[in-house]
Amino acid sequence: MIIVDKNLPRMHGGEVIVHARKKLPKVAVILMTAFPEPFSLPPERLDGYLAKPFKSLKSIDEAVAAALESSEAARGRFELRDRLSQVVAELKPGPKKHV
Repeated sequence: MIIVDKNLPRMHGGEVIVHARKKLPKVAVILMTAFPEPFSLPPERLDGYLAKPFKSLKSIDEAVAAALESSEAARGRFELRDRLSQVVAELKPGPKKHV
């Protein structure tokens, strides 16, 4: 799991997420922010948000649990899509052999 702040000293948290997703496409990602205004990172690239200041440790626990569940569902979708692609490839007729 990656938990990253939106505002970092040298780059935007969204940039960190984009780079992380390239290397670890199935990792769960939570964005922390005190400023929940929209930004350019597509929402499907996030598994959750944590609003600062944190209300309680329970809110952090709930956000982490929800993000892990979301990430697990995404992994399931990746696996189903890969399997469907394999099945479709197997069903496509190959080149005809002349006998």
